[in-house]
Amino acid sequence: MVDPSLKVKEFEPSDQAYADLAVLHNAVWVEDRATASWLRRVDRERPADRPIHRVTAVGETGLWLGMVETGPARWSDDPRRYEMSVLVHPEFRRRGVGGRLWNHAMSRIRARADAVEGATTEDRVASVAFLEARGCRCLAREPQSELDVASFDASRWRDRTARLAADGVTLEALGHTAEDREPLLRPIWKVFRECLPDIPGRAEEVALPFDVWRRSFDANPDFVPEMHIIARTGGRVVGITQLWASQGDPSVLYTGFTGVARDHRQRGIATALKVRSIRAAQQTIGAVKGGLRIKTNNEESNPMLSIKPAVGFVAVEGRLIFERPGEL
Repeated sequence: MVDPSLKVKEFEPSDQAYADLAVLHNAVWVEDRATASWLRRVDRERPADRPIHRVTAVGETGLWLGMVETGPARWSDDPRRYEMSVLVHPEFRRRGVGGRLWNHAMSRIRARADAVEGATTEDRVASVAFLEARGCRCLAREPQSELDVASFDASRWRDRTARLAADGVTLEALGHTAEDREPLLRPIWKVFRECLPDIPGRAEEVALPFDVWRRSFDANPDFVPEMHIIARTGGRVVGITQLWASQGDPSVLYTGFTGVARDHRQRGIATALKVRSIRAAQQTIGAVKGGLRIKTNNEESNPMLSIKPAVGFVAVEGRLIFERPGEL
C-alpha cells in the first residue's frame, strides 16, 4: 500500500536536486557510483531532441524515496522508442513507490511511445520481477566483466604489438591538449560511426552527430587522455579504445567504445589497443586503496567478448535489457 503522504514531484534542476539524485542513484546502484556533477553532465550531453524527463517520489520529510526518468532513446532514430529507469531507495521498497512512479510515467508517455526499454542486472531478482509483472520481456543479455588492473601483465603481448608496428600499425594516446586532440576527434568519430552497425543487439543504433559526440571530451574530469588509445596506419585512424575514470568511485575505470575499421580487422589491433590502455591505467592511475578495476559489458554475441577473457577479464552478473512493446 502506498503511503498517502507520498508526493510525486517534477524534477527541477539545481545543485541540491542533483545531489539528492546522486544519493538515490548510489543507494540503488552501489556497484556503479555517480556524483552530482557527473549526472548533471550526462544530462547536458544529451541531444537536444532527446530530452530527459524526471519525477520524484518524496516523503513527508522531503526525503527522496524514488525517481523515474523517461525520454526518447538516445541511440535510436525512432522518436517513438523510449527509455525508462525506475529507482526506489532500498529502505522504501515493497511499499508501492515503484508502481506509482511507473504508472505516472506510463500515463505521460503512452501517447508518445510505441515501445519502452529499460535495464537491470540479473542478480536483482525483485527488479526483474517488477518489469515482468508490467508486461516487459527480456530483449537481450549483456555479460559484464571486470579486470584487476594491478595483476595485468602487459609483457605477454609484447610480440603482438611489435608485429603490428612492423606491419605499419602504430598505437598512441590522445593528445594532452585540446589543440592536439582536435584533429583526431573527427577521424575517431568516423571509426565509431562505421563500427556501430556491426555491434550485435544494436542494429538500429544511430551514431550521435559529431558535435554532440565530442562533448564528452570537453572539460571532463573522467577523461584521461593517456587511457584513450588510437591505432593508425599510413596516418589514418583505424581503431580506438577508451577507458574512462569515475569521480564517483576512484577504484573503478569504465570501458567506453572499442572498434576497428572493417578493412583492418582480424589483425589483432583490438587486442593490442586493449593491452595498451590497461598498461596506461597501471602507469597513470597507479595504486588505489582496495585495488583498481576495469568494468565492461558487451551483448552476448559480440565478438569483442572473446578478447576480454584473453586479457584477464572475469565475468560478473550480466545486464538485462527489457522492452515493453506494443500497446502501452
